[in-house]
Amino acid sequence: LRVAKKAHPVPMLLSSKPPIHKSLSLFLIIPVHNRRATTLECLEHLATQGVLGTFKIVVINDGCTDGTEAVIKAKYPQLRVISSSGNLWWPGAIELGMRQAYDAGADYILWLNDDALPAAGTLDKLISFCKTHPHALAASQCYFDGAFTYGGQTHQRFCQIPTYAAPDEIVSCDALDGNLVCLPRSVIDDIGYPLGKIIPHYGGDNLYTWSAKQAGYTLYLLGDAVSICPRDHPQVSWTLDPDPIWKHWRAAASPKTSYYLPGYWHFCIRYWGIWGVAVFMRPYLRLILFTVLRLALPRKWLHFLKERFG
Repeated sequence: LRVAKKAHPVPMLLSSKPPIHKSLSLFLIIPVHNRRATTLECLEHLATQGVLGTFKIVVINDGCTDGTEAVIKAKYPQLRVISSSGNLWWPGAIELGMRQAYDAGADYILWLNDDALPAAGTLDKLISFCKTHPHALAASQCYFDGAFTYGGQTHQRFCQIPTYAAPDEIVSCDALDGNLVCLPRSVIDDIGYPLGKIIPHYGGDNLYTWSAKQAGYTLYLLGDAVSICPRDHPQVSWTLDPDPIWKHWRAAASPKTSYYLPGYWHFCIRYWGIWGVAVFMRPYLRLILFTVLRLALPRKWLHFLKERFG
């Protein structure tokens, strides 16, 4: 996937209490796993904006072993923390939180990754947009160091292209990145919940929002609904990576990687249909090629080829 390099000005993260939608039941789902400092920074950031008194916040503790849950309960006893064994991953944690919110009568559910810090008013902009567009999902445009990081995706036959919204833009997308997304309750009635058991980690957000679009929903990326969020899984060059190549083969058996075999297969087939077979094969064919190159060529030749041909 391409990473946008163009920089845009980003509104400052000022403390500001957002308007309260008194007639609505609003749930904020935050999945967390073993990054206590990041999680606490997120919650403290929300507290300075008055969000803790506006939304019902559900933190999904997916097997944290670093004391995250205890600290949250001590500092924010009003928040609901649901614990799991560590096998949920992102879609499973989001699914669990969505089920809790739906059963509690949520009108709108927002996904929020704990490394995403929404600018003042961003959550309210997402809610307000969805209120005036009742059959839509809306996502926040994410930046880091002035550059786009996460937003949406444009679906093409053999790939998906990252899509971004500059300030004052509202961009229609085919799928949304799940860093901060607002969903109406009706989407659960129409398509159910994320497929956490089938696609345990990577691609769960894109597939769920793509499925919503196939069911008749429109997906929007709001350029003025800004969050600060770094890229947490930059691409690694298989040519120059100092790790042994066998580690990449072993990684295909782990949900931590984007090319985890069973999850990636289901994602490709459900996202591209029959064309997904070709998309599925692509990373593994590349891995075979780079395995041969790394076994056959000296490292300095690989550096030369990388610099010459990219």
